[in-house]
Amino acid sequence: MDSKELQELISRLSRFRENLLDHINDQDLNDDGGPFDNGTDGYRCMQELAELESAFQQFSEAVQAPRYYLLEIVDDVEPDLIGPFASEDERDDEAKLVRHETAGESGVFMLDLINNEPSVCPYSGGFFMQEEQE
Repeated sequence: MDSKELQELISRLSRFRENLLDHINDQDLNDDGGPFDNGTDGYRCMQELAELESAFQQFSEAVQAPRYYLLEIVDDVEPDLIGPFASEDERDDEAKLVRHETAGESGVFMLDLINNEPSVCPYSGGFFMQEEQE
């Protein structure tokens, strides 16, 4: 599922949530006509709405959370995706290890997914020189 499809899904879930809330507010769902009373139907609908909102929030955060990868181009030909990593620092540590293991023969790139949009950037030569000097 690409970024555009995910954004459309989020939009559809948002509309569904709003429509459900409007429907609940328009209905005589319990004893006094308000959806926030402890009447059985109204209470159940509000619980379901709360569960939907929680799931929607978790989904939105998960989709938009940054994910960090390494893209290794082995012998300047074969791509190899490594990760995901929990943080940029963890990814960078792995990049140094890959660079050391391949003796600089492979290209090593940062591949980050931010809001589900990919971004590929090279490491500077200075980044790997710092490791060699330490």
